[in-house]
Amino acid sequence: MAWICKNDGQFLLLGVLYGNLTAIHIWEVALAVAYRREYDVKRRMRCSDGSLDPLISRVHDRTESHPGSDFNRFGEHLEAANKVQIGPVGNAIGRLFAGIDAARIAKVMYIEDQHAFLKQGDTATALSHGKTIKNAKGFQSVVDPDLVFPATSTAQARKV
Repeated sequence: MAWICKNDGQFLLLGVLYGNLTAIHIWEVALAVAYRREYDVKRRMRCSDGSLDPLISRVHDRTESHPGSDFNRFGEHLEAANKVQIGPVGNAIGRLFAGIDAARIAKVMYIEDQHAFLKQGDTATALSHGKTIKNAKGFQSVVDPDLVFPATSTAQARKV
């Protein structure tokens, strides 16, 4: 995802909220936010010859006091700056935006408010475009909630 931002790439959110944009975690790490702790985890990796080599993973975990994320606040700022192309794709709301624009706005937001990506209350910020629904798949951004296909089990899908 960092590559997307550095190489004029774009992000497409298709029927999902900004909470699904995990690129924000890259910006949180780059901005050294206070609510993430950084540490190494030592593991072992099995090589093709069967031997074990050390493998160290850098982890950027939430602190215990983390109130929960609200990346929709970021999304609303991005949309207010006219940096997002928004439109229907079937019944889903599509949001297309440049990684570099998103990274710049995330940085400005955090400099102005170090709680910019955190929940300010019990719920995340409501998005201005589309309707947000919650179903078996989680939260989705749709044009018309009445046109959402009901979730079916694998067994039910096979009968069709």
